[in-house]
Amino acid sequence: MNTKNPIALYFGWIAMTLAPLHAAHAADVSLAAAANQPTATIIGQVSNAATDANLEGAIVLLDGTGFSTRTRRDGAYSLQVPPGRYTLTVSYSGLDAQSVPLSLQAGATEKRDVRLTADIYKLAPFTVSGEREGNALANTLQRLAPNVKNIVSADAFGNMAGNPAELLTRLPGVVGDATGIETRYLTVRGVDPTMTAVTVDGNRMANGASAGSSREFQFELIGSDRVERIELTKSPTPDMDADSIAGVVNLVSKSAFDRVGRRINFTFGGIIRLLDDRDELRRNWTLGYSEVFAGKLGVSLNYGHRQTLLPLDVTNQSFEAVEKPAQYTYSYNFQNFRIKRTRWGGGLKLDYKWSDNTRFYFNGQKFLHMEHGDEPQTGLFSTAQTVATRDANGNLTGTGAILPEYTRNVTEWRPVPASQVTISNGSTQKGGVTHQYQLGAVHQYKSLEIDYDIFKSNSFTNYPGNANFQYTTTGIGFRIERKDAPFFPEVRQTAGPDIRDINNYRDNVFNIRVFRGDDDYLGGAFNLKKKFETAAPTWIKAGIRVREQTRELTEPATRWRFAGPDGVLNSGDENLRQFLNPDVKSRAPVTLPIPAFPFRDARTVPYNYPVKTSSFGYSGYNIGTALFEKPQQFVEDIVFNVTSELNNAQDFTEKISAGYVMGNVDIGKLSILGGLRVEETKAEGNGALRQITPAEAARRAAWVGPVTNDELRRRTAAEYAQRISASGKYKKVFPGLHLKYEAMPGLIARLSYATNIGRAPIGSLIPRTAVDDTNKTVSTSNPGLKPQFSDNFDLGLEYYFEPVGRVSAGVFLKEIKDFQFSVGGQTVGTGADNGFNGNYQGYALTTRANGGAARVKGLEAAYQQQFTFLPGWLNGFGAFANYTRLEAD
Repeated sequence: MNTKNPIALYFGWIAMTLAPLHAAHAADVSLAAAANQPTATIIGQVSNAATDANLEGAIVLLDGTGFSTRTRRDGAYSLQVPPGRYTLTVSYSGLDAQSVPLSLQAGATEKRDVRLTADIYKLAPFTVSGEREGNALANTLQRLAPNVKNIVSADAFGNMAGNPAELLTRLPGVVGDATGIETRYLTVRGVDPTMTAVTVDGNRMANGASAGSSREFQFELIGSDRVERIELTKSPTPDMDADSIAGVVNLVSKSAFDRVGRRINFTFGGIIRLLDDRDELRRNWTLGYSEVFAGKLGVSLNYGHRQTLLPLDVTNQSFEAVEKPAQYTYSYNFQNFRIKRTRWGGGLKLDYKWSDNTRFYFNGQKFLHMEHGDEPQTGLFSTAQTVATRDANGNLTGTGAILPEYTRNVTEWRPVPASQVTISNGSTQKGGVTHQYQLGAVHQYKSLEIDYDIFKSNSFTNYPGNANFQYTTTGIGFRIERKDAPFFPEVRQTAGPDIRDINNYRDNVFNIRVFRGDDDYLGGAFNLKKKFETAAPTWIKAGIRVREQTRELTEPATRWRFAGPDGVLNSGDENLRQFLNPDVKSRAPVTLPIPAFPFRDARTVPYNYPVKTSSFGYSGYNIGTALFEKPQQFVEDIVFNVTSELNNAQDFTEKISAGYVMGNVDIGKLSILGGLRVEETKAEGNGALRQITPAEAARRAAWVGPVTNDELRRRTAAEYAQRISASGKYKKVFPGLHLKYEAMPGLIARLSYATNIGRAPIGSLIPRTAVDDTNKTVSTSNPGLKPQFSDNFDLGLEYYFEPVGRVSAGVFLKEIKDFQFSVGGQTVGTGADNGFNGNYQGYALTTRANGGAARVKGLEAAYQQQFTFLPGWLNGFGAFANYTRLEAD
């Protein structure tokens, strides 16, 4: 068990235990006096009079006393006070405070609903309501948080966010990695995206990602239509999952109780790239409905549909890896993408208020994602990294491929066998579905809060028919000049067979990849929070959480080569011209014979399901149709096809059981929160085992004559069809301490310490071995890999001002140890106990291991304000800015 840094934990608990005794004299005497007196009760709801939004976090207090509270998410509040005459004052960021006189009788319950407003709403309610309200809520909740947290409202930037990551990139310390015009990954404080936990209302959200075995979360697979706000916790508290070295992104779902009455909204728009003739108008729309029936049943429904196009020209250039003024170019690759991405879906949340103290809820959402590429053309020009020489007379000598007169901007290749051109065209499709369901309840009493829930989330990503057809010609001379266009250089053929003539190409390959990844979560939680009526407000919270994740991966890829009617490769009767598409307008720097799409429609399934129509205006012959109709004209790569299906069938299960206890005490202007979390992790993985048993070896030795295709298929299956399982478990303790000091109203200083881990990639925990007999290498996973561990320190200062403004600055430090990294430079030992049953002796070995340490430190600053002080229509504007600086060792 990890018990590092217990001192901070002990001091936190000592402060929470002793503070009520030593702080009594500083407390308002009315609190102590109220303990043995008859009481009256004040209840009500605080909302925005202009927008009907219920206000969470509004301050409700009785002037001249120590009685105060904050409103809950539905705007409700409750106070128990001695009978008497009072003035009730309610305030909220960005709105005008309101005071209400009260006369309370002993044992009576007085209901006072308060509707706040401000002049800005009277002037331009339709302009500023959503943006202003969203920023005010985010400011309020961030100010109330006991730890380091950034909050952004979905309304703060209107309807511009296609997925949640688009909003998060507005926060300090966050960088988005986009694929096209939409953000896919988030990097928080310079830490790898796989170290960021993503939850919905506190529960993990499944993500099929790219059907792989990492822990990445691809935000483009989900929409933001169900999101009310997003919380980015940079210093997690003990009641949060520990596997969050970078932080925790929590998507808070919309609820009908967020507003008063009925609300219907509809948006419609379109996206088009005006300067790109490959694009057309992409229509996008959203629909939202929210209503509370009889004050009991809340219904919130949202749906959205968005479509974008990514027309993208990409080049890759490889240069001599030396430090000198002149560097030759030995590879140039051009790719032309046209990928259309569509996402649609939404969700429903039902809230039922059983009583003023009890609420039950159900939350469900579903998102569908589809993208396909119909023009991923590729031209690859490459040669050997060898330089020719010249004799005394200037004649070329040797077999070098690159002329010695190269410069940084100009390289010329000789027409040697290594100088070649490979042309390909592919059909890509990616589909995904994500579900999230949650059922739970919240019980809120005077001094006790109980909440519990169960959840299920599942997501899959499916690539139902990705394919690529390519062919190659060799002995080509080229001149590549980068001077005027360094990223898209001029390419000119100088010698060799004409690359524009399809008859000069050979060595064709047809690849089909059909793969899928399923990610599933199932879990539940129970939390109990007890408040104590002491001189210094104190509470203790404890709970348990259990979750199980399963990941299943499949990839039955296949590889074929077109041999023509005689079934013999490179015999001259292949006739690749029949597969050309004259309608393809390539953007390559030179004219190339581009093949048709492998299937008649890039969105179809593989070759065993022919499509007789085309959505791309071309109905000619293609390689996919040929394989389906004339399989005898193809040569199958049997070993590749059999091993890819067996090797890539993997499954993984991880179960995490956690319990925590934490407490908070307010000593005047200082709040102290401390506690610890204990997590136990159990993991099991199943993968492929490559092994030739003694019986199989004897059978092969007894074989007489050439190996037939059927025998080769049987041998490959016998060698790779066996399975291997591995399991492991570990337990860790995670202490945490968070200090918050409000020196004056609106000025807050924070100091936080938290411990977290980063679990190993799923692919590293699944037992799997890849062997290359040609190069004599072995790459194997390590199911015993342990997590990375991080101590996180935060120190920050925030100032909140009206109207709806905030400026903040902070520094942080992450001390990380036990990295997971690749280990090479080893060889497989001898003997039957070498880890591979005596096989692969002397092969180069690569695996994964733990070790090393790192330090990440940084500075974050942010500013946000609504310009309501400006005249006329200008008061609807606002601004935000942030700055981040990182250093890593």
